[in-house]
Amino acid sequence: MSSNSDFVIQYRILEKYNGPGGDVIIPEGITGIGANAFYGRDDLTSIIIPDGVTKIGSGAFDGCTSLRHIQLPATLKQMDVAAFQGCSSLKEIMIPAGVTALARNLFRDCSGLTSVSIPDGVTSIGDDAFSNCSSLVHVEFPSTLTAIRESAFHSCAALTDLSFPKSMKSIGNFAFVGCTSLRELYFPDGMTFIGSYAFSGCTGLQSVSFPESVTTIGGAAFYHCNRIQINAPAGSYAEHYAQKNHIAFQADGSVQGCDYMTQITEDGTWLKYSGPGGDIVFPEEKKSVSPRLFAECTTLTGIILPEGVEEICAEAFAGCTSLVRVSIPASTEKIEKRVFSGCGSLTEVKIHPDNPNFRFEKGMILSVDGTILYTCVGGTSGECLIPAGVKKIVDAAFSGCEKLTAVTIPDTVTAMGSETFAGCAALTTLKLSAKTKKISAGLCKGCTQLQQVEFPPQLTSIGKSAFSDTGLETVTLPKSLTKIDNHAFDGACLTELTLPAAVEEVGAGAFAHCPLKRITLLGSKVKFGQKAFGEAAQPEFVIAGGNIAELQPSIREIAARSFAERYLAGEQISDEVKTSCLKYIKGHRKTLWTDFACLRVILMERYLTAKDIGYYVEESAKYGNPELTAMLLEYRSQNIPQEDVDKAGKMKL
Repeated sequence: MSSNSDFVIQYRILEKYNGPGGDVIIPEGITGIGANAFYGRDDLTSIIIPDGVTKIGSGAFDGCTSLRHIQLPATLKQMDVAAFQGCSSLKEIMIPAGVTALARNLFRDCSGLTSVSIPDGVTSIGDDAFSNCSSLVHVEFPSTLTAIRESAFHSCAALTDLSFPKSMKSIGNFAFVGCTSLRELYFPDGMTFIGSYAFSGCTGLQSVSFPESVTTIGGAAFYHCNRIQINAPAGSYAEHYAQKNHIAFQADGSVQGCDYMTQITEDGTWLKYSGPGGDIVFPEEKKSVSPRLFAECTTLTGIILPEGVEEICAEAFAGCTSLVRVSIPASTEKIEKRVFSGCGSLTEVKIHPDNPNFRFEKGMILSVDGTILYTCVGGTSGECLIPAGVKKIVDAAFSGCEKLTAVTIPDTVTAMGSETFAGCAALTTLKLSAKTKKISAGLCKGCTQLQQVEFPPQLTSIGKSAFSDTGLETVTLPKSLTKIDNHAFDGACLTELTLPAAVEEVGAGAFAHCPLKRITLLGSKVKFGQKAFGEAAQPEFVIAGGNIAELQPSIREIAARSFAERYLAGEQISDEVKTSCLKYIKGHRKTLWTDFACLRVILMERYLTAKDIGYYVEESAKYGNPELTAMLLEYRSQNIPQEDVDKAGKMKL
C-alpha cells in the first residue's frame, strides 16, 4: 500500500509516483494525473483514481504491463495520447460518461483487453486508439459516435461483430485492418466515407451492406477480403465500387455465400469461377483469365490453360491453397502481379517450350532471356538464390511466398518493384543487390520474422513502408543514405539506431511503433517528419557528429541532456560536438538547469555568476526539488564570495 509521500504532487497535479508496486490508491484532492506519471511501472497491479480528477495526461500509465484493474472517476473528462498504451494485463475498462473523445494510441497494445463500453457523448475514436488489442471481442459504440480514425482497431483479430450507430459518418484509413474474425458489416444511412485499406485483411468477412449515402470507398478498402459480397442499392456508389474491384454484388441487399458465385459482365468477362475443384481445363474460347477469377478456390488442385489464352490477370489464382499444377500455353503474353500469391502448394509450373515470353526456373517465372523476374510461386520454400542475369524484379514478385526463409539478390539486379517481398512471413534474411540505390515502397512490409538485411554500400533512399511491421531488431545503414521515407520502419522491433551523417530526411511515422530507446546522430542536418517516432516516450538522441544548433528545435534539448550525461561519465566525445553542446547548454541554461546532468555541467563549467545565482536558487525553491536547491547552494558557498552575492542582491533590489 502506498503512502502520500510516494506521490509527487504540484498544483494538485500528480506528477510522479515513486512508491512500491502492487495496489495503488491515489490520494484525494488532486485534479489531474500528469504525463508519464506511472510510465513503465510494470509492478503495478491496480489503481484507484479518486473523484475530482478530470484529466489523465499522455502516457500516464504507458507500459504498466501488470495493471489488471483501474477505477476511473465519474469526474473524468479527458484522457490524453497513449494514456493506457501497453497495459497488456488490463481486461476491461469502464469509460466515464464525461469523456467525449478517445485520443490517439489510448489503449494501443492492450492485448488482454476483451471488451470496452464507450459512453454516449464520445464523438470520435482516435488514431490507433485500440490497435493491437488482439483479445478484444466486443465494442459497444455510443449513439453519438461520428468518426473512427486511422488504424483505430488495427489488428484486433478477435473482434467478432460491429454495430455502428446511426450517427456514424466516416471510417478512417486502415481502421480495421486484420480484424480476421469479422463476418458481416452493416453501415447505417448517413455514412459517407470509408478510408483506404479500412478493412484490408479481414479474411473472414462475407457480407458488407452499404447505404446510398456512401460516396467514398478508398483504395484497397477490402483488400484480401476474398469472400465478400457487397449489398447496396442498384446504381449506388457501392455498386460501382464492387464492379470496379471485381467484388460480388447483390442489389437487393440479401446476403449470400459467394465462394463459387458466377458473375459475367456485359462484355463477357468472367468474374468468379463457379465450378468444381480438383484438376480442370480452362475453356478454349477464353483469351483471358480474369482478375481473381479463381481466387480462394481452395479445392482447385490443377489447371491447364489451353492454347489461345493470352493473359493471366492480377491475383487470378491468389489464395488457391491446394493448387499444385499449372500449365501455361505458348500463346500467353502477359502475367500480372500476385497471380499465384498464397498458393502455398504450387510447385509444378509447365510453360510450353514454344512460349516466346516466359520460362520457369527454380520456382520462378522469368522472361525467356532471364532478365525479368515476374513471380515466384507460393510453394517455393527455404533459401532462394535469384539467378544471375536478372535485371528487373516486378511489383510483388514474391508477395505471399510464405515458405521462403532467405533471399539473395544478385548484383545484376538494378530495379525492384514495390512490395516485392510483402507478406513473406517466414523470411528471415535478405541480401540486396550491390547496385541497389533506392529501396522501393513496401519492399518487405509485413515480413514479421525478418531479422537481417544486408544493405548495399551505395544506397541513397529507403521507400515508404519498406520494412514496416518486420522483425528487424538491428540495422546497419550505409554512409550513402540520404532519405528514409514515411513509415519506412513503422512497427519494426528496433531498439537502437545510428543515422549516418548523410541522412537529410526522415519521413512522417518512419519509426512509429518501434521500441526505440537510443538514436545516435552522426550528423546534425537531418530533419524529422511529423510523428517520426510515433506518440510513445521520446527516445534518447545522442549527437556524435555535427553541431547541436543545427538540429531541429524539438530534439535539441533531448540531445543536450544526453550529451551532459555522457560528458559527466567521461565518454569520448569529439571536440566539434563538445564545443557546440557546451555552447548550447550555456546559452540555454535557464531551460536546461532543471535536468540534474545539465545542471552539473552548468556548475562544473562555472556558467553561473553571482548576479544570476540568486535567481536559480529562488526558482529551485518554487520548483520544489530540494536536490536542485542543495546543488545550487553548495555551488554558491564554494565558488562565489559572500560579498559578491550581497552585491548582486543589492543590484537586484
